[in-house]
Amino acid sequence: MDRRAFLASGAALAAATCLPRGLAAGPSAAADGSTRVVLLHTNDTHSRLDPFPMDGGRFEGLGGVARRKTLVDRARKAEPNVLLIDCGDVFQGTPYFNFFGGVAEYEAMSRLGYDLATLGNHDFDGGTATLKKAMEHAKFQFVCANHAYTDPELAARVKPWVVHSFGDVRVGFFGLSVAFEGLVAPNLHTGAEYRDVLESAREAVKALREREGVHAVVAITHLGVDDDAHSPGDVTLAKSVGGIDLILGGHSHSWLKKPKAVERPGGGVTQIQQVGFAGIWLGRVVLAFEGTRLAAIEGDALPVA
Repeated sequence: MDRRAFLASGAALAAATCLPRGLAAGPSAAADGSTRVVLLHTNDTHSRLDPFPMDGGRFEGLGGVARRKTLVDRARKAEPNVLLIDCGDVFQGTPYFNFFGGVAEYEAMSRLGYDLATLGNHDFDGGTATLKKAMEHAKFQFVCANHAYTDPELAARVKPWVVHSFGDVRVGFFGLSVAFEGLVAPNLHTGAEYRDVLESAREAVKALREREGVHAVVAITHLGVDDDAHSPGDVTLAKSVGGIDLILGGHSHSWLKKPKAVERPGGGVTQIQQVGFAGIWLGRVVLAFEGTRLAAIEGDALPVA
């Protein structure tokens, strides 16, 4: 099946699939001025556009963009304030990447209505020329605060941070990605250079809190929950940089069905969530505001089955 036929059949399947339970929720804006912002997220989907085959394996029949679309559509019908986010490593893992160079993956994400994504190390596996070509089919915003781009096309497509407004509530989002060293050959990330994660995070939080006046800060990371040999992980980020309310992560393929709370500098906690790999789970985090004050963060993960 060619790429366009696959995407057309996937959309039809999603429309016909019965809606599973689990995403029903109350209204996101109440008479008392409270606001709910729902963040749906994936990570490390690794070109898994189809469900896993029925071959007796651990994950047989799970995942697939058509079933994910069913869950996303249901969430958007239940709530007015929904964003769909990916935390990197969209590419590499099935023949879709080998044949289409990331175009099929980004077209599928655009059909699902993704809003934001950061870049993972495997998203550079075809080199920056392949990445840029695939980005032409991405109808969503890329964010990464710790990449310095000398390539003007990448600089135009990838912003360090963005702000989304929901009535009076402003939420800031910034991206972070793991070090290239040991993961991405220099010739594959031409025009993109790694910057220190913690320094870049502090700059982003300062800009969002002080310049943009946001009421909550969300980091979209591809770092892994724990440190690796060359860059800090999400736990170290949370412990080292104040002002981050939520980290939606990727890279380590960690199955955190509920957010992990980490004490942060200056008081309070940062919540961390990551949902495995291959689109087997869809993460869901609700930011609950009373007026413009972030009052609570609750999260879970739903099987895409």
